[in-house]
Amino acid sequence: MIYSTRILPDIKGCLLILFALLLSGIIIGETNNIRGTVTDPDGQPIAGSSVMLCVNDSILNGQATDIEGRFTIDFADSLAELAVLKISAIGYESGFYSLASVLENNRHDFSLAVRAVELSSVKVATRPTTTKFERHINRSQIIKSGRTGIVPTNPISAIKQPQVIRQGSSFSSKIRVSGTNPRYYLNGIDIGQDPNHYGIFTILPGSALDNIMFYGQGTSARLGQPGAVELTTPRAFNSEFSGSFDFSLVEATGTAQYGSDNYFFLTSIRKSVLDKLVNYLDVESDRQTLPPTNFRDIFASGGWRLGNRTLLSHDQYHSNDYLSYRSDATASNPEGINIFQHTAENYYNLNLKSFHGSWMHNFSLAYSDGEERYISSPQSSTIDVMQVNLEGSRKNFITGLTESLVKDNYRMEFGLQMDYTFDREINLTQQNWNFNSIDAVSDQPYLYQQELNQLYGSYSAKDKETNGAGFVTWQTEWQGFDIENGIRVEYFGNLKDRRALLHRHKISRQIGNLGRAEIFYGTFAENPAGPLLEAYQVIIHDYLETLSPTRSRLLSVKFETGPLVFSFFAKKITDLTLIVPDFNYVSQSGEVSDGFISAQSIGKVHFYGGDISFEIDRFFSTSFDISGFYGYSHAGKNTLTGEVLYDLNAEHAINLTGSYHFSNMFEIGGDFNFRSGYHYTPYYDNSAWLADDRYSLEFYQEFAEQENSVCFPDHVSFNLRLEYTSGPATIFLTLSNITNAANPIISTRDGYIYDAGIMPTMGVHYSF
Repeated sequence: MIYSTRILPDIKGCLLILFALLLSGIIIGETNNIRGTVTDPDGQPIAGSSVMLCVNDSILNGQATDIEGRFTIDFADSLAELAVLKISAIGYESGFYSLASVLENNRHDFSLAVRAVELSSVKVATRPTTTKFERHINRSQIIKSGRTGIVPTNPISAIKQPQVIRQGSSFSSKIRVSGTNPRYYLNGIDIGQDPNHYGIFTILPGSALDNIMFYGQGTSARLGQPGAVELTTPRAFNSEFSGSFDFSLVEATGTAQYGSDNYFFLTSIRKSVLDKLVNYLDVESDRQTLPPTNFRDIFASGGWRLGNRTLLSHDQYHSNDYLSYRSDATASNPEGINIFQHTAENYYNLNLKSFHGSWMHNFSLAYSDGEERYISSPQSSTIDVMQVNLEGSRKNFITGLTESLVKDNYRMEFGLQMDYTFDREINLTQQNWNFNSIDAVSDQPYLYQQELNQLYGSYSAKDKETNGAGFVTWQTEWQGFDIENGIRVEYFGNLKDRRALLHRHKISRQIGNLGRAEIFYGTFAENPAGPLLEAYQVIIHDYLETLSPTRSRLLSVKFETGPLVFSFFAKKITDLTLIVPDFNYVSQSGEVSDGFISAQSIGKVHFYGGDISFEIDRFFSTSFDISGFYGYSHAGKNTLTGEVLYDLNAEHAINLTGSYHFSNMFEIGGDFNFRSGYHYTPYYDNSAWLADDRYSLEFYQEFAEQENSVCFPDHVSFNLRLEYTSGPATIFLTLSNITNAANPIISTRDGYIYDAGIMPTMGVHYSF
């Protein structure tokens, strides 16, 4: 029995101070105002653009636009004939509008032209600050991509990038980017890693999202990791009551929204139906597919204007799932295994934004609690099969304060973030579990599995943890270059090395008529403690106070020309946590003691590669859109015994996605996917557990050389989507993974677990 606890400082005083600082900048405006939206020539909102009300050379009022490009400016009636509205943003021509003409024409939308720069007497246009280097996925793309998978409302199906790989099934939402587990953000607030059901789909339905911003190779100092997924929901002020209903063979989802001048609300409810339908269907197959069976998600969002310059918003979601099934009989377990998994999470946040001149103040406070339980047991009490009963729970607060200053030619942002886990508990009883996640490519017993059973057969821990960060970032233009620099300081309360000083740098420039180039270099740090079913988390939590944060360095070079984007990168991860044996803890009689199997921050992983991607609308036809990529990467991992190939790495990856509109009513779409097979570890011979010299470094090295020494076959799949639209209703039919007849995804001691074969799905989408 292992028990640990840590006394942490009281945070109530800190929260009160942060909240008071925010409120000190709030000034409630006058009754007269002008509201509008700032967009680029393509109609996309320009977040953070500067909107100022001027008379002659004096600035009377101003603010920065929000993420949807919206603003509200107060004015006095006496200034209507004198004042000028000046709107500016980096990379765009400034716009000047007399307030009188704006009021007379009832104008609310302002489009800024891309700025032209003189280079050798040739006029060229700079690109806006958001380019194809960051993948912006709109609502239409989210909805259509989801229909090519098992769960039609899965938004993560839309993330198809060259260096993105999926752990487990090809339908998995557990995406990894060059060894990094991306952080997820909901309306700018961190919600953690992999907020998924069974790893298959995200707990927020795509119908409740407005867009997704995906960062694959580098982020600003505001974000923690080199990979990030920002989920944004609509802020539907001044909208009529509307919504949608989605029904398929897997799930049913309802979404509704409404807004007035002063408030809005959005809600969605999603419930599984597959668990009900299987009771009426008799399906026989020589392959086993385990889609989600019983889940429920509830999401709600709302916002209120507390004044012309102040907005209070709230998000919450409640997620529950139950997965229960019995595995087929195998050679080592002829009676099969009963498996049960249950997770639940509740999340609430409050976000207060206010504008004062050129400053934007942003304060957020979130609370979440969650629990997970995983049970795996045989039909009979066979002594040498896996028996696991794992329970974990945690409760935490997340708070942040961000200040943004927007001027004509630069933007500065700085802030504080804190994640306080005040109640975390782990209880485990296990037999023959290798502590890898259930969808790891190699599900083999650990080399010293008997010792693992002995030392961690029963484990219990209860602790607290405080993690935090402070950052400052500034962006400016100089001699035609867009330059962004940032510094971030991370704090890890339970680790040996608690502080990490990090930096980010990005520079980009338009190169004549050729295109736009960008160079990024940054450093990152991450806490090795994660969800309980991730690899070796029980041992990591046991040794947490002896570990260092996992550090990363990333260099990327990108070039965009027309519809093409070229990218090259090199990445190195150090202080990676490894599970290693220490033979000093073996007695002369062959007995092991606590410390024989430990977690140590000694691993390294290096990546390098490149890719080319494209996106073409109206390809050879006004009805045909196509996008795709080719990506190459190489990854090696340095362990205690030398270098092995990294398991979740596909050297070659290809994707082609297209859609063709036969008419306004009929559309056909699909995607073709190819990747190299993952590396995995072959099964050890039974003599490995009986050898006389098994407690020696030579013995350990001999078997460690086999780690990831075998490669799965190349993985190929093709998903097809057919849609018929009539008025507010769309009927769709999907055939998923058509060509993937025999691609294994997991190697076990009994053989292979295969990915899904042909998976037909149909459903209907209705808007109102």
